[in-house]
Amino acid sequence: MKKKLLLLLIILLYNFMYARTLVVEKGGNGEFFYLRNATIAAKNGDVIIVRPGIYYENATIRINSKNIDIVGAGYDSTKIIYTGDWVPFYFKDVSNCKLSGIDICSMYDKSQTLILIQHSDVIIENNKIHNSHNLHGISIIDTSNPVIRNNIISENEETGINISCSNGEIYNNEIYSNKLYGISVSDSSNIAITNNKVYNNKHTGIIIVNSKANLKGNECYNNKRYGINSNGSSLNIIGNKVHTNKQAGIFIFNSKANTSENECYNNKLHGISIEHSDFDISKNRTYHNKQVGILLIKSNGNIYENVIYENELHGISMEISNPDISKNRIYHNKQVGILLIKSNGNIYENVIYENELHGISVTKNSKPSIYNNTIYNNKSVGIKISKKSNPTIKNNIIVENIIGISVIKASSAKLIKNLVWGNTNKKQWNYGGKNYNGIAKGKTDICADPLFVDKKNYNFLLKPKSPAIGVGEDNKNLGAFIHQDREGVNTDAESIKER
Repeated sequence: MKKKLLLLLIILLYNFMYARTLVVEKGGNGEFFYLRNATIAAKNGDVIIVRPGIYYENATIRINSKNIDIVGAGYDSTKIIYTGDWVPFYFKDVSNCKLSGIDICSMYDKSQTLILIQHSDVIIENNKIHNSHNLHGISIIDTSNPVIRNNIISENEETGINISCSNGEIYNNEIYSNKLYGISVSDSSNIAITNNKVYNNKHTGIIIVNSKANLKGNECYNNKRYGINSNGSSLNIIGNKVHTNKQAGIFIFNSKANTSENECYNNKLHGISIEHSDFDISKNRTYHNKQVGILLIKSNGNIYENVIYENELHGISMEISNPDISKNRIYHNKQVGILLIKSNGNIYENVIYENELHGISVTKNSKPSIYNNTIYNNKSVGIKISKKSNPTIKNNIIVENIIGISVIKASSAKLIKNLVWGNTNKKQWNYGGKNYNGIAKGKTDICADPLFVDKKNYNFLLKPKSPAIGVGEDNKNLGAFIHQDREGVNTDAESIKER
């Protein structure tokens, strides 16, 4: 073993000591007129410098089983136009190569991917990669592990960066106006996609299929379908800005996803859409989307500590799902704060206010537990129950809606220790204002002003003399702030932050 390590050290030292610098120059002052000829002549460890100029290459530049660096003068100065019928750059079975500082494009329709990386570890940096006429800007296959950074990748016939059966890091790139995807990952693991701008692609910004990936700090916008899309994958989506896409901002299907600290807004459909998936959605801001802030279909997981507001339909909508929804602030949505259709789950410690229709709507055989929420000044019903639904409603504060709790259409509800007050002064939708409609006041419910600290400025902490302190089930406070003490201090560090 020691002999093998010594031999490897000797080889590396030899390469370092005897590495050459080869020069490609358009005007004839270099050793080579064509980059391809320089790569054929290069040996392990050599560096090829490509001087400023426009170079036409009609044959593939193959880097096979030797580690060399190819360094242009910058993509504003050094340009390679490929006139052949396959790929301009092909890296195979290399472990320490770099390609940087070159504008790379193709001239004719017969060419395919601009950079093909197979079973290799390569650094691709500071290039402009554009106008492939058949396939991708960069294609990464066969257990490769490249670093792709600080490139501009645009206007390729299919995908900007296509990754299959590989690992790698993709960061600080600008990827736009490709005719299919900005970044596509399939059958891969340990993919890190960080701080890229991905926009104006003709389908989806970033798509992950049957893979494991971490997406962090990217901005995905103005894509023709989704900003981020996952199918059959396991991924972390953290701290991205996803906006103005033509369908959903983030669409997760048949996947496991941790979606946290993202900002999703102005998308033509939903901010975040989850179908047939397990999820954890936390600390996101979803707003100004043309339909729903967060949509769930046949999915299970947790939605907590999000801020969801001013969406054109609902804040959260779910069908045939069983989530835990907690500690969110949901307000000013054009219809319902939280809509449940054929769904169960737990809804607790949320602040839900001033939505244009209901605070919470429970319909079509739904049976959730709704507890310790503060539901204030929604324009119709605080909690509406319909179509054979039967929720448990306890420890909530439901105040100053048109109707506090409404039960209709063969439905029922179990009411335990709620504060229902002040839902009596308005008329809308042909309802007279009242605390209860279609159901009697709960035997343990109370009717009193909860004494919020400053409801006009949406501070729903309770004043020390509030009748909602310590009177709930298990002596908890009513409403969302169950850990607030009688001095008005909120002792739960994870509780909802004030707007």
